[in-house]
Amino acid sequence: MTTIRPVILCGGAGTRLWPLSSSNKPKQFHNLLGQSTMLTETANRLKSSQQVSFSAPLIIASAKHGKLARDSVAQADFVFEPFGRDSAPAIAAAALASAPDQLLLISPADHLISDTEAFHRAIALGVEPAQNGQMVTFGIRPDHAATGYGYIEAHGASDPVLGVLRFVEKPDLETAEQYLASGRFFWNAGIFLFRASAMIEALKSHAPSVLKGTEEALQTMNADNHILGRQGFAKAPRISIDYAVFEPESAEGSISVVPVDMGWRDIGDYGALVEARSQAGLSSVGPVVAIDTQDVLVRSDGPFIAAVGVKDTAIIAENGAILVCDLNASQDVKVAAKTVAGFGLGGLVLDSLRQRVKDWVLNKALPLWA
Repeated sequence: MTTIRPVILCGGAGTRLWPLSSSNKPKQFHNLLGQSTMLTETANRLKSSQQVSFSAPLIIASAKHGKLARDSVAQADFVFEPFGRDSAPAIAAAALASAPDQLLLISPADHLISDTEAFHRAIALGVEPAQNGQMVTFGIRPDHAATGYGYIEAHGASDPVLGVLRFVEKPDLETAEQYLASGRFFWNAGIFLFRASAMIEALKSHAPSVLKGTEEALQTMNADNHILGRQGFAKAPRISIDYAVFEPESAEGSISVVPVDMGWRDIGDYGALVEARSQAGLSSVGPVVAIDTQDVLVRSDGPFIAAVGVKDTAIIAENGAILVCDLNASQDVKVAAKTVAGFGLGGLVLDSLRQRVKDWVLNKALPLWA
């Protein structure tokens, strides 16, 4: 059985889940759907089974979150980015840091996959085409006309592995309904399987500046803390792997898709989070009470919150900020996060600093005053 090297991408900022997700502690380092962080949950589903064999994962994260990443996954290799450059440079680093014939499975750290066995079966189907030089993606069979996901159009609908015709951006509702009716379109989960050398060749063809800058950054990487060299990494353009490689490669017939039903959701905003928590039977968090509410998430790390008679709403009091959001507008939370960052409050207060202040007030200042 071929051993696959998982590569977990966890450098995102998660601004659509602000203020729960902050620059100091993005969503992938929170326990959103269970007892472990999303990064830990991702690593746990990338362990060997009867269907597939995995090595220890390679985790690509921000240098700012090095301790959070190491605390989430003990047995792993790490490469830390000095600053964000989107997914193409991160994946380039993974390919360059691996043996040419090594199969790499790229997986974001902020997804929910409830059926791990189905996920592993799909990966097993992708091994042979990946070994033969194809770059394989995994297409989620859509169960509704979603407008928040990108789509993959395949040549056909029924085979276990299909050729990819094109990648398309997030559609409007009418277009999404047409995609759903055709049966040839799948949600783009952003999960990829390929041989390291195949990705390097594709980057040479379509994004040479990404490859060159990342290669220089690896050559100047700090051996002690595994942080990529700043000067080289700055030369790599900020671009996603979809734009840099997969869209141009699809025109050349070298991309395959494995359709899969595996209980997948991208926990990208509060609408997705509320839906996932509801399906898992999880209630609100912290000192809160919800009366006569429907499809509501109330979460607080401090002040008591009472929500009465509301629906389709997220009420979040975290990290010294409060958000009240209609779930139908949850995609726009990033606008609020950007505005707050403009006031110099993007990271808000570190958990450790807030705890030290709390301890000082309760254990020193108040007893002295009394």
